[in-house]
Amino acid sequence: PVIMVGKDYWKGLLDWVSDTLVREKMVGVEDLDIIKTVDTPEEVLHWVRDYSVRNGVHSATPL
Repeated sequence: PVIMVGKDYWKGLLDWVSDTLVREKMVGVEDLDIIKTVDTPEEVLHWVRDYSVRNGVHSATPL
């Protein structure tokens, strides 16, 4: 996943990606599914864990 911290900070860029790049078919709507915007370290950890579980990724030390 691409985890971007600071929802308000990244909103303008993500709106542009959604509005412009998708419209111009430079990226597909489904491509945006890998982008997660969060505000807290706990949310980052949630998405890292979620990705790890869904993709069978195991770390050497517990997260």
